[in-house]
Amino acid sequence: MWIGLWLLLFSFSAQASKLLLLNWEDYLAQEVVVAFKKEFGHDIQSVIYDSDEQRDEILLSSAGKGFDLVVIDSLSLQLLGPGLLVAINEKNVSSLKQTAARWREGCGGYGTPYFWGTLGIVYRSDILPARPDSWADLLMPNDALKGHIGMLLDYSDTLTPALRMQGASVNTGDISELKGAYELLLKQKPFVLTNRYAISFQQEAKDKDQLHMALAYSGDEYGLNGEGNQGPWQYVVPKEGTSMWIDCLSVTASSPNKKAALEFINFINRAEIAALNANELGSTTVNVAAEKILNDKTPMAIELYPSPKTLSISEPYQPISDANLRQRNRIIRAIAR
Repeated sequence: MWIGLWLLLFSFSAQASKLLLLNWEDYLAQEVVVAFKKEFGHDIQSVIYDSDEQRDEILLSSAGKGFDLVVIDSLSLQLLGPGLLVAINEKNVSSLKQTAARWREGCGGYGTPYFWGTLGIVYRSDILPARPDSWADLLMPNDALKGHIGMLLDYSDTLTPALRMQGASVNTGDISELKGAYELLLKQKPFVLTNRYAISFQQEAKDKDQLHMALAYSGDEYGLNGEGNQGPWQYVVPKEGTSMWIDCLSVTASSPNKKAALEFINFINRAEIAALNANELGSTTVNVAAEKILNDKTPMAIELYPSPKTLSISEPYQPISDANLRQRNRIIRAIAR
């Protein structure tokens, strides 16, 4: 990975008209890239990561200095923002005022909210005989799903299903609850096909057809279904409840193209551009004006927004203590062996 990344960054240094974005797979509509280049003359080149840990490792290394923009979750942003990212406000991103205040708070002044949603289960409706409705369907599946389950390796998302099954908070630092989550995840391990992000796995793995159910984010079903967003993949939030996430779009402090990067963030926050991006990706926008456009014109967008019932059982992630983080990372390392 690192050799390829360094070669990309080296080739990029001579191309000031391009901005380098560290991002999830399929998380920026090509139509938006084309529209930005047409208006501002700058292209957007994405480098893909498939875990928060991998992204943070890149940002904290010397390779991170080659990036102009990054999509980063609200928790990591609060930890890494000062010194690593550019402060963002209405003075340098005027369109930020179109973003709902509740989401702006989540990005803590070092990014603009990008998308938000829930954590849940994606599944192949053409293979599974019944719609899953519990985290038990993912953590304690029947034998037919052995070798067909997808998970993630993340100190927050990976533990959410097992914690909610115990009735615990997704932010808990209680040792007994974390131990219970670890034991559930360890029992699940023989059923797991991959710990890669489901969309990345589907696009790159030779055995992609073996993935029948996975831990995923709301909107991932559209990326998994591909062109036209029609296909067998469906998404569900289990009855025990889940977590709510916020992704932020930030400018790196080391970027040599800060002005252009801030122009891009301002551009993507325009109502019509935010609506286009959300519609193409199948994601929930944070832009108040864009939400009105989507609700008026896009039936798919209406389906994406969690129901009041789902919101009532969705708990936002909160900053956790260093001791809690260390314990969670130990669990992730043990599961990954």
